[in-house]
Amino acid sequence: MKHLLTLTLLLLLPFATLAQNDSVRIASLCIDGHYYDNRLQTSDVMSAVGVCTMAIVKDSKGHRLFLLIPSDEVTLPDEWKQYEIAHDWVCNIAELETEVNLKCDMHKATHPAGEVPVLVVGELLPGHFKLKDIDGNTWTDAMLSNHITVINVWYSGCAPCRREMPVLSTWKKKYPQVLFLSANFQSADIVRSIAEKHQFTWTHLVGDQYFTKWVGGQGYPLTIVVDAKGIVRCVTRGIDQTETLATLDRLILP
Repeated sequence: MKHLLTLTLLLLLPFATLAQNDSVRIASLCIDGHYYDNRLQTSDVMSAVGVCTMAIVKDSKGHRLFLLIPSDEVTLPDEWKQYEIAHDWVCNIAELETEVNLKCDMHKATHPAGEVPVLVVGELLPGHFKLKDIDGNTWTDAMLSNHITVINVWYSGCAPCRREMPVLSTWKKKYPQVLFLSANFQSADIVRSIAEKHQFTWTHLVGDQYFTKWVGGQGYPLTIVVDAKGIVRCVTRGIDQTETLATLDRLILP
């Protein structure tokens, strides 16, 4: 992990230099809501942060920010303050912070605190849920009873998710007896705008903390098939839905 972090930072930091304006400066690193310039040493970051999730955040001007999301609560050293950029002085802060907040929210949803129950094919869907759809209707796990159900888990920053949406929508005509749900940890407004743009006609559950936790660190999209008895029959990661469709055919055909 440390070798990967060292290599990534060494590749990234040369692209971030101090801006000419003494007030507005280009940030190269963000940790726990704090922004730093490229004078912060890689070795200091590694020793202080420890295990973390790493992501690159880009803005429309081509600036790249290295985002670290610590696995545990971390206390940032006082000596780092000399490298910190005041929030209002970060170049293009509004755009960067929108993306930083999205990635942090996604990480929180996909890596919740506590133990995540295992999603096992051939066993019941674990636990219970109560979620709203984009129209404010309430959905619970009990409402899936006696229905073959497909759940597609996605979020706005997933380009492959958006590309497959028109294809997924054709499934509703092919399998009219199946209940099709999408699950997203984001707000109804965000989900609605993307679903309308990409002709995604499933029922969209929002503010999801139930299905999204099974995305974990393996990435989006995640598709789950549950039979009429509530038993998980298929778990597909990625956009290749061949196994998902084959599972539906087996469940529906006599």
